[in-house]
Amino acid sequence: MVTFAIFSFLISLTATGIVLWSVRWHGRHSGDDDEHKPQRMHIGSVPRVGGVGIVTGLAVACVLLYPSDTASASLLLVLAACSAPVVLAGFVEDVTKRVSPSKRLLAAFAAALLAAWALDAIVPRIGIPGVDSVFVYVAVALPFTVFAVGGAAHALNIVDGFNGLAGGVSVLMLAAIAIVAYQLNDRAIFDAAVLIAAAILGFLCFNFPFGKIFLGDGGAYFIGFVIAELLVLLVVRHPAVSPFFALAVLVYPVFETVVSILRRQMGRGVPAGHPDSHHLHHLIYKRLVKWGPPGRTGRALRNGLTAPYLWTLTGMSLIPAVLFWSNTVLLAMSVVVFCVTYSWLYRRLLTFRRPEWLVLRGGQTAASSANRVRSVESDATPPQ
Repeated sequence: MVTFAIFSFLISLTATGIVLWSVRWHGRHSGDDDEHKPQRMHIGSVPRVGGVGIVTGLAVACVLLYPSDTASASLLLVLAACSAPVVLAGFVEDVTKRVSPSKRLLAAFAAALLAAWALDAIVPRIGIPGVDSVFVYVAVALPFTVFAVGGAAHALNIVDGFNGLAGGVSVLMLAAIAIVAYQLNDRAIFDAAVLIAAAILGFLCFNFPFGKIFLGDGGAYFIGFVIAELLVLLVVRHPAVSPFFALAVLVYPVFETVVSILRRQMGRGVPAGHPDSHHLHHLIYKRLVKWGPPGRTGRALRNGLTAPYLWTLTGMSLIPAVLFWSNTVLLAMSVVVFCVTYSWLYRRLLTFRRPEWLVLRGGQTAASSANRVRSVESDATPPQ
C-alpha cells in the first residue's frame, strides 16, 4: 500500500503542477478573481480547479492497485462514479460561477442516493436508544443517509476558506478513518482512506501555505463526499463502530455549517446560502494571526498560518474519536466539548475579547503593526 500511496501523491502533485503551468489557457475561466466576494482572503487570480489533480492521482493509483487488490480499487472506483453529480456541479460552478448553493446541495443528495444503491451504504442506526428501532425501515434510513452525506459534502466546501484549511482537515479526518479501519481489519476502507489522503497531500504542496491553487467546489465536494461515504460504510460493515464516531470525525465542518445557517437566517435575516466573512476561520485570520512581513507576502503567510489553528481544533474531536470509536457516550461527550470550545472561541473573537495567548505575533515593523490595528478597527462591527 505504501507504493500505491506514493504513486497517488506523485501523480496528484504532477497533475496539479500541470494545471498551474497551463493556467495561461484556462485561467480566465478557472481563476478566482472576483474582488467583491465577501469571503475573499487572497490576492490576485488563483485557479480553483485543484480537485483535478486529486482525482487524477487517485484514478491512476486505482488502476495500478486493481490487479493486486480488486476490492479496494473497486470501492474507490464506485465511490468516484457515484460522486459524479456533485463533482460535476462543483466543477461547473468553479468555471462559470453560476451554480447556486441549493443546486449543488441537490447534486450532493443525488450522489449520496447513487452510493446508497451501488454500495448499500445506508445508515442502519444512529446510536440513540429508542430511535434506532425505526432505522430498520428504508423509508427512514435512506432519507437520513442522503441528507447526512449530502450535508457533509456541502459542509466541507464551507470550511474551504484559507490555504491548507479544508485539505489539511480532510487529511486528518482520513487518518482517523484509516486508523479505525486498520483496527477492524477492513482493508478496502483503509486503502481508500490512505490513497485519498496521499492525493490530497500532493495538492497541498501547491496550496499550503501560499495558495498557488485552490480546491474549488469540485475538489471540496469530492473529498467531503468520499469521507462521508467511508464513515457510513464503517458503520454499516462494523456494528461495533458507534455512529457517533462519524459525527466526531465530521463535527468541525458540520458545526461550522449549522452556526453559519443560524447566523445568516436568524441573526442577519439573509438566505442560508448567502456568503459572508464571519466564519470562525475569518475571525481567526483577523484577530489572532499577526505574524509576517508587510505587503503581499505577509498577507499570504497570514492566510496560510490560519489553517493550523483549525487543524488543532479539529484534533480535539478526532483524538477521542480514534481512541473511543465504539463508545457512544464518550464520543458524544467529545462532540459536546468541541461545540462548547468552538462557541467560546467564536464569541470571544466576535466581541473583540480575544485570548491573548492564542495571538501569533512577530516579523512586523511598528508601522505595519499600526496599520493592521487600524485595519482591524475598520471591520470592528460584528454581524447583526
